[in-house]
Amino acid sequence: MKINYEILMENQLKEIEKTGIKPKLLLHSCCAPCSSAILEFLQNYFDITVYFYNPNITFEEEYYKRLNEQREYHEKRGYSIKVIEGKYDPR
Repeated sequence: MKINYEILMENQLKEIEKTGIKPKLLLHSCCAPCSSAILEFLQNYFDITVYFYNPNITFEEEYYKRLNEQREYHEKRGYSIKVIEGKYDPR
């Protein structure tokens, strides 16, 4: 029998809603476009902190451009999502 993870998630979110408390959630993100849809959805249920980390980006300028876009994405939409970053080390 296959597990339907969407139904499991919906059930978990219903339980969270019943409590009236937003649990904390640490979510990894490699860039704003990759995380935008899930953050838009989950920010209604969780107190989210985004951990931005992507050592696969070769150029430091591009890394910080993406990090800043991650922060600006939340600010522009009025989300109260914190962003912390991992150490940039492309080696």
